[in-house]
Amino acid sequence: MPGKTTDYDAAPFQELLKELLEETGESQSKAARITGLHQTSISGYLRGTRPMRDACIALADHFGINPNVMLEAAGYAPLHFFDRTLVDPRGLSPEAVDLARLVDQIEDRAARRRAIQAVRDLLRLSVPSGDCAVAGDGTEVSSVHSVAQDGTKSSKKR
Repeated sequence: MPGKTTDYDAAPFQELLKELLEETGESQSKAARITGLHQTSISGYLRGTRPMRDACIALADHFGINPNVMLEAAGYAPLHFFDRTLVDPRGLSPEAVDLARLVDQIEDRAARRRAIQAVRDLLRLSVPSGDCAVAGDGTEVSSVHSVAQDGTKSSKKR
């Protein structure tokens, strides 16, 4: 069977999928319907069948998490095009750092995602059209900061 391997440790993926289903309050059949996967596939993943890469990506998209999280939980190497650009806090205003700390304190993953989406929606309303850039993780930012290895900071509008 394509999803079965002898060296696959199913526990990380099983735990992650179970946690995501519980956080959203979704049934296996609802998650399957929304993602385009078959319900027997979802139940198979929870029983230990290794999902294919495309199923990992579909589930990650549905649950709003980085696909590399699902891929790695399923024992696959992360894909570079899903890498998220890390932001150096030295390039952020004190207010942005405070906001990030507040968001990071939200323990419930679903609640944290809802809070982040609400902030994104507010930012889209307050940033003039054309002044927004899209960061590596798909979020919109008003400017992009980078810090070189020597510690120098540069900013540029995109």
